[in-house]
Amino acid sequence: SSFICLYKLNIYFKAVRFPQWLVVSVILRDSILILGAIILYLFNRELNVRPTALGKITAFLQILSIFSVLLQVPFSAFLWHLTVIFTVASGIDYIKTGVRLVKERTLV
Repeated sequence: SSFICLYKLNIYFKAVRFPQWLVVSVILRDSILILGAIILYLFNRELNVRPTALGKITAFLQILSIFSVLLQVPFSAFLWHLTVIFTVASGIDYIKTGVRLVKERTLV
């Protein structure tokens, strides 16, 4: 929600603003994770969520990105690119884990 709010309020942030591609990548990843959690729940009837190291790094970088806009940090673009790389990588990692869990459940 912070990404959406800061993107929509970009008139208040003149120099450093979130680019649309960053907001879309973060929201898309989170939407896919929510959909995956629903699918896992439907297959397993339980949901045991554990964040990965990659997921924790991604959350940290996303928080830094939010602060970079609020504080109008000049080198924010570098941070945003790094954030997108980790956002995509952690999303792929979570998808692989989810697929593996569904396959394990269907084979048992």
